[in-house]
Amino acid sequence: MHSHSFLLAAVGSLVLASAAAPVAAQTDGEFVRYVSAVDEFEEGSAGWLPGFSDYQLGHAGPDRIAEIRPLPAEVDPNKRGYFLAADNPSTDTFMYLKKGFDASDGVDADGLYRVDFLVSLVSNVSGECFGLGGSPADVYLKVGVSSEEPVGTLEGRAVGFSLDKGRARDDGMDARTVDTIANGLPCEGEPRWTPVEQYQGFPRHIRPSEDGKVWVFVGFDSAFSGRTEVYFDRIIVLLTRIE
Repeated sequence: MHSHSFLLAAVGSLVLASAAAPVAAQTDGEFVRYVSAVDEFEEGSAGWLPGFSDYQLGHAGPDRIAEIRPLPAEVDPNKRGYFLAADNPSTDTFMYLKKGFDASDGVDADGLYRVDFLVSLVSNVSGECFGLGGSPADVYLKVGVSSEEPVGTLEGRAVGFSLDKGRARDDGMDARTVDTIANGLPCEGEPRWTPVEQYQGFPRHIRPSEDGKVWVFVGFDSAFSGRTEVYFDRIIVLLTRIE
């Protein structure tokens, strides 16, 4: 497993290029070795598309939010993040962002790739608080990789997720649980928004689809029956070709 510091070092030489373009690629010999995205949200979504799943159609409504907005004042009101929020009457709601990489980004349809994530959140959830519906920290950050685009599915009135992401804290074939959204602060006074940084290397290598596409997603799988609100401040994704 490669470490947090490995990922930062690997993308370090690409960050300046990524500031000028959504995705940066680094060539090694005959093919592109690294494809990286270093995405903040000052100028918009940076190509990340939102979605919600694991709820009943009758529960859909304005309680679900995915938008770019300023970060909380106690963090940095001059910076913008990708805000996701949802109620969770099903105790199973999944809210996520997805992004695709293809040949235009340097992905080779014949390649095999390792994928690493470094995700910076802003959370106001203490892991020590409990109440009606359980602990607000029973919401799990997941990262996923697939050659197929993750989309919503419909079976009866149940909105599902097309890939195997697991449920709540459990991993799936296409997703890995990183940690809860707890911010490390004690449960006292008013909730405080705090930055949280999480690294995860995906354990399974991925081959692109026949049309050369690799999809990644990051999201929150909730086992808490109340409302969850969280910001993505920055998302770094590194695809490393290993053959």
